[in-house]
Amino acid sequence: MFLLLLPLLFLFSSTLALPCTPESEGLKYNDTYYVFECIKGEMQFVGCITKVDTVVAINTSGVYQHEETHDLIVNCTAPQPTLSIEKRTNGCYSPRSTFVPANKTIIEDGLIMICFFSKGGTLLLAKDETDSCMRDGYLLPAGTEATVSRKFFYRCQPVEGKPSKLIFLSCVTPDKYTKIPVGETREEGGKKYTCKSETELMEN
Repeated sequence: MFLLLLPLLFLFSSTLALPCTPESEGLKYNDTYYVFECIKGEMQFVGCITKVDTVVAINTSGVYQHEETHDLIVNCTAPQPTLSIEKRTNGCYSPRSTFVPANKTIIEDGLIMICFFSKGGTLLLAKDETDSCMRDGYLLPAGTEATVSRKFFYRCQPVEGKPSKLIFLSCVTPDKYTKIPVGETREEGGKKYTCKSETELMEN
């Protein structure tokens, strides 16, 4: 389902009178819905203004407005930007109103932002200026090791110039966290635990 914004031709008529001289090169003018910029002596359409106080650059899309059960997404294209309805799933919003699905990560303004469930079940947005890894809702800072879901042991390995990499080290027993390499079995509390893979710990 698409909803049309105001026609660009109507808006251009109100901006043609604005000065676009060599001195005003690079200056931007905001309309109710759009952003125009003086480029090489011409007033050009460069972005769409949203209801969440952000600007979506031309030829890209972004959140135009948040509704209770869905979002309006603006597809900022010339000559006619459009709005589409996108059903909202569990997730968070970044400071720039970018939707981040639960347990997903984005990089925005040089920050790594992770949307995850806390132990209380609340959705949170973590902003880590260094680097981090994410697994099953657990946040591991770069260079650390941790047990996840009382079953698996991981290391968040820093990688120069790139996001850190999550490395599986072993399974662990649920009570004493005894490490179990893949393909091996350990006995604890009268039970046997076999590490089948990095996603499967079998109790015998």
